[in-house]
Amino acid sequence: MGTFCKSLNVCKSTALRLNCKLDASKNEFRCKLLVVGGGAGGCSIAWRFSKRYNKNDIIVIEPKKDHYYQPLFTLIGAGAKKFSQSHRPTKSILPKNVLWLQDKVDSFDPCNNLVYTGCGYKLRYDYMVIAVGLKNDYHQILGLKDALSNPLAPVSTIYSPDYCQKCWCCMQNFQGGLAIFTFPRKAGKCSGAAQKIMYLAHDYWKKVE
Repeated sequence: MGTFCKSLNVCKSTALRLNCKLDASKNEFRCKLLVVGGGAGGCSIAWRFSKRYNKNDIIVIEPKKDHYYQPLFTLIGAGAKKFSQSHRPTKSILPKNVLWLQDKVDSFDPCNNLVYTGCGYKLRYDYMVIAVGLKNDYHQILGLKDALSNPLAPVSTIYSPDYCQKCWCCMQNFQGGLAIFTFPRKAGKCSGAAQKIMYLAHDYWKKVE
């Protein structure tokens, strides 16, 4: 099989490793399709190809035990949905014939069709789909992380399961004046959501006037 080789920067993750689900005595595995990321994109790919492949022909690497339906965060931020409705166990939303590895990728070796994980596993694949999504780096804006974490600060975001509930609190506590909604200049996670929460907030404030 031909392989398209491209130079990649190796990124070593120092984040907390979740429990590895595979037998530690066997640190090398092979699959026909490797999916890196168990979000909406990764799960969709796993489901689509699970009908064509046999059991364990597909491996999904995803460290998080819970899967979040992120489009619901906007409605949670507006008080229209409950946070408990936004997530389910990752295992429950993956196809039964797919092998889930609860781990993180440590490095890619595309020239040899290999992936190395944080728990020390080596995965050989025929095809690979990378669907890791985007990471919001709040530290890039001075003081933002502290403001989001402070329950008394009127600063919130709908782009994180950690803070989307706070948005509803901010909307309820707003006593009038100037409300600022930000919109990303470059592509981000569903840019439309930044507008939707503004419209929902405006509608709520009109009703409670």
